Amino acid sequence: MSVGIPARQVYTPRWEHSDDNPYNVVVSPRGVVRLGCADELSKKILFVALCRTAGIPARIEEVERKLQYWDKSLEP
Repeated sequence: MSVGIPARQVYTPRWEHSDDNPYNVVVSPRGVVRLGCADELSKKILFVALCRTAGIPARIEEVERKLQYWDKSLEP
């Protein structure tokens, strides 16, 4: 006798797999981890949060929204 786990259909909205977010809502870092995907800004916010948790100074530049972080390997 074999016991199996019944299969279930999982629905994933189409926008989660692309960089556009039709609701124009920033997803929190926790939400990005739980969903497994997000728009570009939400991914940057997650990266900054992870860097800061690890003790690495990081931020998102306000005008162009580029990532800025401290890289020890570039130190003289």
